[in-house]
Amino acid sequence: MARIQKYHTGIKKVIQHNIREFKNGKCPTNLEVNSEKTKDNYSLICRGNTAKEIENFRKQITKECFYYKNRKNIVWVNEVIFTLPHDTPPEQERPFFEESLNYLISTLPMGSRCIFLAEVHCDEGQVLKDGKTVVQGQKHLHVMYVPAVKDIQHDGYAFKICSDALTRRAMLKKFHPNYQKWLNSAGVKGTVYSGKTSGKGISVKSLKEISKATGLSLEHIQNLEIENKHLHEKVQELENTILHSTVEPEHSWGTDSWGTSSEWGNNIDKEHEKLW
Repeated sequence: MARIQKYHTGIKKVIQHNIREFKNGKCPTNLEVNSEKTKDNYSLICRGNTAKEIENFRKQITKECFYYKNRKNIVWVNEVIFTLPHDTPPEQERPFFEESLNYLISTLPMGSRCIFLAEVHCDEGQVLKDGKTVVQGQKHLHVMYVPAVKDIQHDGYAFKICSDALTRRAMLKKFHPNYQKWLNSAGVKGTVYSGKTSGKGISVKSLKEISKATGLSLEHIQNLEIENKHLHEKVQELENTILHSTVEPEHSWGTDSWGTSSEWGNNIDKEHEKLW
């Protein structure tokens, strides 16, 4: 499953966080980072050894793109976070992240060149309750890139900065189904798309509060929501079957009181807006 964030400012600090460039080796903003496991993190793309070097690379790519210099609130960076599914075998962890990165690259007009960071985190998400670890966060991949798209209007530029062009609703709706097909074709096991809605998106802040209170991670919560929906639909089907099997032959039951299966699933097409 993937989620996206956009950045107008503070990009270097995000880079520092993602490469774990902290004073004294401890994260000042995220207490769920376990510094003892930071050594297990790894990079899939290297654009520098420090946040400054990586930021300089990003700025160089940005300079190659057209953008309106007097426009406020430009989205300079998109970040996609890919979470390792629970059904991915341990031996396919790295292939999963590598193919997730390859899939994202296939959707970007500039390809891999616009990507300036790709870090796998194995040290984040530990949640303590009553002095005990109740959730060990799932491994995930952070990919940060300059949202560059083809530019045919401005002389001297092959690309322009336009985050919206890469995150339109129609594109987001196709992202997860195509992502699943990509993994399947690569022979990587991992469920990133089920074809069912999973409820409204949950912010990182809310997730941590829920996790600390219940011991459930975001993926656990979403899986429970999907399971609950499946069970609800199954109950509806069974009740409908029982009613039809016990009614007198001369009676006819309609669908008005129950609705139809198409009505039960009429929100499926909204899934990706919620996941993103």
